[in-house]
Amino acid sequence: NTHMQQQVEELQAELHDAYAASNRSAAEDGALRGEVHDLRADMAQEKRSAHAAWVTNENELLQAKRDLLIARQAKEALQAEVSHMQAVLTDDQRKTLGVSPAGEGARSAPPAAPQHLPQRHSAAPAPRSHAMRAIRGAASLQQKSARASAAAGGAAPAARSAAAAAASTQSTLQKLAEYFASPIQR
Repeated sequence: NTHMQQQVEELQAELHDAYAASNRSAAEDGALRGEVHDLRADMAQEKRSAHAAWVTNENELLQAKRDLLIARQAKEALQAEVSHMQAVLTDDQRKTLGVSPAGEGARSAPPAAPQHLPQRHSAAPAPRSHAMRAIRGAASLQQKSARASAAAGGAAPAARSAAAAAASTQSTLQKLAEYFASPIQR
């Protein structure tokens, strides 16, 4: 009888250990399933974040391209305006501004206006306010261009020479601005 009771107790202990092991396995299974669920949620969130960042970057790139196109068009328009203004200057005005005389590399006739600008009907210079806006805008573009070249730092020699050309153009533009801003034209 004691022997059987001892076997029953041993079997009950084994059964108890099996239940405990089963409960631990179920708990571990539940914990692992929770971790898998959390990892999948994290991965989905990272995918959404990466996609949102990509969309933002693409939009910024498109805006930068639009801005660059607008800046190039404005630069071309301002360069055409400056060329036109330089072409209609008298020799005395050219000397005052330090611009090369009409015969030395300057165009003898006013440049044709770009297709996106209205054609002027006379060879007279633009009104002062329009000319001043054009000169200031061109000087501003040249300064931005020079800053961008300087920001490039170790840029190639061609970029440095472009920055030097921008600086020399800027001084001519400033001279034109000063001339048109002065109340007494020489």
